[in-house]
Amino acid sequence: MNEIKRILKTDGILLARVASVNDFNFGAGVGEEREKNFYFEGDYTKRFFDLEDVNRYFGIIGSVEAEETSMTRDEEEYSKSKILYKVKVMNISRSGYYKWLKTKDILNQYKINRRDLGKLIKEIHKEKPSYGYHRINVLIKRKTGWVVSDNLVHKVCKILKNWRRINKIP
Repeated sequence: MNEIKRILKTDGILLARVASVNDFNFGAGVGEEREKNFYFEGDYTKRFFDLEDVNRYFGIIGSVEAEETSMTRDEEEYSKSKILYKVKVMNISRSGYYKWLKTKDILNQYKINRRDLGKLIKEIHKEKPSYGYHRINVLIKRKTGWVVSDNLVHKVCKILKNWRRINKIP
């Protein structure tokens, strides 16, 4: 895990699937137990994870999100349901993670401006559905005095996705 941590870029994300201790269809608890949830059977070893193990092993890398789930594959030898953990590890600093956690639902000024611009564009589009983003921008400047670029109005129009296509008549 230390090698993975060394290679993973700052703000990088590691996605993994690991076998659950509840995966009895694929050998959980079968064989000689070498250590907790680590078994030797025949010629190979198997490690199974509970939530504590997931946090212990992957917590070395960064903050961990894990969810136990089941998966069924199409191949005949894997026709039984496999129980596993989906693991997402973010390699960020602890202070950065807690700052994000505290502010993730708070809109910053940039997001507030985009939201308000979207409302204004919807209003103008209801009044003048044939106007493109250039003319909408002109109306925004006239009505509100708010100076925004044509590109920003175009981006917000694309995000709103409620434009009907106007075909030019030759």
